[in-house]
Amino acid sequence: MPNIATLWILFGGAFIIATAGKSKELEINGQIRDREVRLIGADGEQKGIVSIQVAMRAAEDAGLDLVKIAPQAVPPVCKVLDYGKYRFEQQKKEKEAKKNQKVVEVKETRLSLNIDTNDFNTKLNQTAKFLAAGHKVKASIRSQVRTVFFLPLVTAACHLAAAYPMLKKLLALVALYNGTLFAWCLAGTVLVFGLIYLAVFAVTSRSYYKIVGNQV
Repeated sequence: MPNIATLWILFGGAFIIATAGKSKELEINGQIRDREVRLIGADGEQKGIVSIQVAMRAAEDAGLDLVKIAPQAVPPVCKVLDYGKYRFEQQKKEKEAKKNQKVVEVKETRLSLNIDTNDFNTKLNQTAKFLAAGHKVKASIRSQVRTVFFLPLVTAACHLAAAYPMLKKLLALVALYNGTLFAWCLAGTVLVFGLIYLAVFAVTSRSYYKIVGNQV
């Protein structure tokens, strides 16, 4: 079974690259306060456990930096390398990664209550292009369909709320007003119609999404 020294010789460079993705900066040179470190030379050679003074001297003799690449190890592992060059290479890799990163946009397809066949086909073709380009469209379509479908129910509830004072006065004139009973009847009516709308929406929207999905 390979010992820890052999493992650091094999994977020391890879560990530095993995550590680069962390937000915390690596400790270098005079920032390192440990009394002893496990030293890896610039060529990857394992130097063993040495005092920080010996490690610093090795970095100075090589004209390079002493970088703590594994602070959690006991003792921490340090490697002799060109930290400026290392940082430059890492920044270059980050820029390349950002350049190649694909940005996904959310496109919106607007539908209306009285949309005709030609407009629907145009919207459908536009949606197909959005999806082919890798953009998100489906969630926007769902939102539009829910808005269009439940808008009449919401409008009716608003009208009923606005008409409530007038209905109250009319019922009071003929001595038929009962506040508690009226509130329960109103809530029950809204609930029943809401459940009916929800059931119809569940059935029709499933068919709609299936049709759109097949055509796209």
